[in-house]
Amino acid sequence: MADGKVTILGKNTLLGMAAAAGMTNNLALANEFYFPPEIVGGVAPRVKGQERDIAWHAAAEACDNERLSLIYQVYKDKVWFLAARNGDLAQSPHSWCPFGSLLPGMPDAKINPVCYTYHSDEVAMMMTVTSDMMQIHRGTASVIRAKAERVSRENNNAAIIELVPDTIAQLTPQPWQPISLLEDKLRRFLTFVIVLTGAVVALSALLIWLLAGATMLAAEGDLKAAQDRSIQKTEEMYRQLLSMRTSPIKQELTRFAEINDRLVNVGGWLRFYGYENGKKPVWRATVPPTMTGDQIKELGARTLETTDMGTLVGTDQPEKK
Repeated sequence: MADGKVTILGKNTLLGMAAAAGMTNNLALANEFYFPPEIVGGVAPRVKGQERDIAWHAAAEACDNERLSLIYQVYKDKVWFLAARNGDLAQSPHSWCPFGSLLPGMPDAKINPVCYTYHSDEVAMMMTVTSDMMQIHRGTASVIRAKAERVSRENNNAAIIELVPDTIAQLTPQPWQPISLLEDKLRRFLTFVIVLTGAVVALSALLIWLLAGATMLAAEGDLKAAQDRSIQKTEEMYRQLLSMRTSPIKQELTRFAEINDRLVNVGGWLRFYGYENGKKPVWRATVPPTMTGDQIKELGARTLETTDMGTLVGTDQPEKK
C-alpha cells in the first residue's frame, strides 16, 4: 500500500471479478484501486445529448485543468461526475477509483443520502451524496470520521459506508475516460477544413470546366471535339488541384491523430503541435516516467527533460524557463 494505491489479493480479487463480468483486458489485469490526490466530484443539470460536455466543463473548472480523466453517470436529470488530472493518473493509467463505482445510478450505489469513507495509513477520504449535491473531502482519519458523523446527523442519520478492502472487492470497476475537448474541437476543425477545401476544389473545377468549354466552343467548329478536349483538360486540372490541396491536409491530419492516439494509449498527452518554418511538424508531449527510450524513439521523438509531472519528449528543443 503506497500513496492511496492498494492491490487486493485473495479469493475475491478483481481479476476474478473482471473475468466473470467479461471486462476489458486492461481492467481485468489492473487489480488495484487508486484514489488520485486531487480527485474532485460534483453534479450538474442535464442537457440531453450534451452530458459529456457538461461533465467536462464542470470538472475542468473544479480542477483548473483541461486535460482530465472522467467518470460520469446520468441519474434523475442530473450528471454526476468524478474527475482527476491526467498527470495524477500517469503512473497508474489502468487503475480505478471505488468512488466511481458508487456514483448515483451505478449498479453498486446506495440510496442517497449516504456517506462513503475510505481510511488507510496514508490517506482518508469521504464522498457525500445527497439528492442534489456531491462532495469529496480528504484529510486525516480522525477528521474524516468526525465529518462523516456530522454530515450523517445533518442528513437524517444518513448511512455511512466504510470502504474496506472486502467491500471494495465486490464493486464493479468503472474505467477512467481521458477527455480533452480542445483536441476534439481541433479534429472537428480539421475535418471541416478538409470538407471546405474539397468544396472549393469542386467549385473551381466546375468554373474551369465552364470557362474552358466556352473558350473551346468559340475557337472550334467541331462541337464534339471541343467538348472532349474540354472534359479531358478539366479532369486533369481537377486531379492536380485535388492532389495539391487535399493530400497534404489529409496527411497532416493523419499524422496528428496517430501521434495523439499513441500518446493517449501510454498515458501521455500532447502539449504542443506546430510547424517549424511553416513546413516541418514539431511537437512536445508529457509521458509517464516508466516509458522506455525505445518507445520514445518509436514515436519519432527524444527525451527533452524530466519533470514532476512526467518525462517531456518531443521533436524540438525544450522550452526555456
